[in-house]
Amino acid sequence: MSNEKQIRQPVIRTLLGQMTGRRGWMIGGALLALLATLSSIGLLMTAGWFITATGIAGFGVIGGAIAFNFHFPAGIIRGFALSRTAGRYTERIVTHEATFRALTDLRIWLFGKLIPLAPGRLGDLRIGDVLTRLTSDIDQLDAIYLRLLVPSFIALIIALLLGGIIAVFEPVIAVTALALLALAGIAVPMLSNRLGRPIGEALVDQRASLRGDVSDTIDGLAELLVYGADERMQAQIMTAQDQLGQQQKRMSTITGFGSFATNALSGSAMIAAMVLGLIAVTEGRIEGPILVMIVFGIMAAFEVVAPLPLAYQILGQTRAAGRRILDLAGSAPGVAEPASPATCPQDGVLTLDGLRFTYPGSNRAAIDGLSLTIQPGEHVGIVGHSGAGKSTLFALLLKTQTPDAGHIRWHDTDFTRIASDELYQQIGVLTQSPRLFATSIRDNLLLGKPDASDAELMEACRLVALDGFVESLPNGLDTWLGEAGAKISGGQARRLTLARLLLKNPKLILLDEPTEGLDPVTERTVVEQMRSALAGRTVILITHRLAPLGATDRIIRLEQGRITEDSDADSFIAAEREKITAALTADQPKLTKAAQPLAMPAEPVVSEAAPEEQQPDTTVAAKPTARWYLRPLYFTIALVSLILGLIGVVVPGMPTTIFMIIALWGFARSSTRFHDWLWNHPRFGPMLSAWQQHRVVPRRAKWAATLMMTLSIIIMAVAGAPPSATAFTAVVCLCVLAYLWPKPEAVSP
Repeated sequence: MSNEKQIRQPVIRTLLGQMTGRRGWMIGGALLALLATLSSIGLLMTAGWFITATGIAGFGVIGGAIAFNFHFPAGIIRGFALSRTAGRYTERIVTHEATFRALTDLRIWLFGKLIPLAPGRLGDLRIGDVLTRLTSDIDQLDAIYLRLLVPSFIALIIALLLGGIIAVFEPVIAVTALALLALAGIAVPMLSNRLGRPIGEALVDQRASLRGDVSDTIDGLAELLVYGADERMQAQIMTAQDQLGQQQKRMSTITGFGSFATNALSGSAMIAAMVLGLIAVTEGRIEGPILVMIVFGIMAAFEVVAPLPLAYQILGQTRAAGRRILDLAGSAPGVAEPASPATCPQDGVLTLDGLRFTYPGSNRAAIDGLSLTIQPGEHVGIVGHSGAGKSTLFALLLKTQTPDAGHIRWHDTDFTRIASDELYQQIGVLTQSPRLFATSIRDNLLLGKPDASDAELMEACRLVALDGFVESLPNGLDTWLGEAGAKISGGQARRLTLARLLLKNPKLILLDEPTEGLDPVTERTVVEQMRSALAGRTVILITHRLAPLGATDRIIRLEQGRITEDSDADSFIAAEREKITAALTADQPKLTKAAQPLAMPAEPVVSEAAPEEQQPDTTVAAKPTARWYLRPLYFTIALVSLILGLIGVVVPGMPTTIFMIIALWGFARSSTRFHDWLWNHPRFGPMLSAWQQHRVVPRRAKWAATLMMTLSIIIMAVAGAPPSATAFTAVVCLCVLAYLWPKPEAVSP
């Protein structure tokens, strides 16, 4: 047996082993499916015999009057009909319930296998590929039970049972029918499997690759647009889609072959049975009704084996999906869990003794002989250039990596003897890329403390200077954050995850750039709050900024994985400030004015309330609706203008467009709902905003409006419109022109 076959052979058995918890449901579903199939075949065969025998008895073909018992076979037919209906209904419920429960168990089992792989080993896989294995690959496994096991089991039982029944009446027909049935139920499925297996395996890989490309494109769409790579990525996705379509066409061709072969064998079996049966009837070995019953039974048997070619054709897809699942589940975690875990300490001295770690494929140690002792409640800052080993140190403390040498002890308990789940209950971490989920602010905070009250949530927000922002939102804590917190700014998202960490109240806190993305004023406020909020807890803080170090007691400088400086925070900060001041004094250029920013950063969808010291917003807002006592007047003007505009459709010369614009203006001033709709309309909104901000009317627009109104009045006068209507229209046009002509014709600099 080849190595490839050795790998593939246990896939189905291994996956079935994970479904044993639903064995009762699966066996019950198979038995109900067998009952429904037997009832269906029994109904067809009995009905064929009964109708034929009834017809013969009615004609009195056999020796005149015939005593024929109609009631007994009619009762049998009713029994088969009822059992078929009930069996088919309950079979669908039970088999699908068994499938859904089995797939749920598989998905939970696979997710449990993924947890030890995060985040180290999962970083080697595309997130789209992981999601594909958790979703579509597992969904593909429903074919094992529904399409493969149950139909194969039923086909085998039916073939043996029906062959035995036919053999009682005419052995020659039985042998012929079983031979052709074996070709349709064994040979054709095996050939379909052989033809479809390589295509099915390719389909699974191509679908996974396509989903990964689409997922990456959606996640990085902004970058693709900025760098002009969106069209290239779109072409790549379209190429993958075309390749997938070609494979699906090939699979459809094989499906058509399987259906044709099965139908051809079914027709051949029925013709052979009829020919052999007519000979037997002529020779008196069987009667006519029995022949009809045999033919109907053979027809029903081929209907049972008809799904098998397709089931075995997609078996290659099922095996490929199962192999991808087992490959992921069989991945060794980055850190081995202890066989007999020790109790995790609640607090104590944290000791790092001679740590050394080198990433695979690297010839330089990321951590090289690092030794450090941190007292309970001490706040330690870790600084150093990029690549100095700071993030690697956090990975070792979080047990996502195992040191090549040395030990980490917490209250004399080695980290390797502490189970990760128990350790994570005592550790809180804020990474460089904290994760917010597509739910509300409240639900994101409750991850830190599920039973927290609203007062506790707001207190955590206050500690990170986010309470004012949350209170300013219309929905407060129930504000929807969007995918990965897309509706708030990066600084707000970072503070929100820091508030979530404070709610957890862990004994050991690891902070990686906690104030990244914050303005200096907010950063200073957060640092002051952190110093008091983190009192009594052991904190290790990584940063490249001086401000967060104000919340620490001691500073460690790392260079190439080694400690090059260990000093108290005040001395370190003072020395760094002196270095910065000296560098600025020595290298300060003689500038006459400060450099201006090239562009202002885009505001988030949910904007933060501006501090009091910031300049007020000077953006011109849309005009609100009029005061309540003026709204009837505006409504009347709008209604009259609307009527005149509609009259202008049939009265020559009336300026319908002008009246409609006045009507829109009047309705917008009299109705808040209509005002908001008009201002947010995709076509009218930008035009109104431009007019509201600049009050600009180009010269050609003024002349066009003047010409159109003049022509309208002339046409009304010439066409014989009522003088009062012409005069009223002229007055309205003059008012509009008197309003438009004084407006500026360009935006003032």
